[in-house]
Amino acid sequence: IAAWTTDDLAFEGHRFAAVGNTARPRPVQQPHPPIWIGGNSARARARVARYGQGWSPFPTSAAMAATARTAALETVDDLRPMLDDLRRRLEEAGRSDPVDVHFTCGAGGAPGDDRFDPEEHLAGLDRLAGAGVTWIGVTVPGDDLGRAVEALGRYGEEVIG
Repeated sequence: IAAWTTDDLAFEGHRFAAVGNTARPRPVQQPHPPIWIGGNSARARARVARYGQGWSPFPTSAAMAATARTAALETVDDLRPMLDDLRRRLEEAGRSDPVDVHFTCGAGGAPGDDRFDPEEHLAGLDRLAGAGVTWIGVTVPGDDLGRAVEALGRYGEEVIG
């Protein structure tokens, strides 16, 4: 945050040093852009309660969670207790300001896929919103610009309306 609000920032940490850094242009948002913190762990949620304006967990299978040493997150039902924990931590920190929650919606498949089902996707979005998710990330094909633009157009027409 200091990099966005100070000239000639000097910082020396355990593994990082910055001397004479100035960030220009300054962010439009004041006092600084929202800080979104990612991760599925309780420690990530603790950081959000202490420092963040947003939380961005990520879908993780049980097998991947074991490898990444984080919490599995496969369904909205897995997300709900994590959101309850985040709300509790925010309350304990005395926070009453809104905190955004970003997630992805796999229901209905991915835009750009021939089997994408917008109705199933919309139902998944409703479930996520009901749990407390405020932002959604949408994945489009990245192998070809034309396919990506087409997928975004289809998503705009069939989902956003």
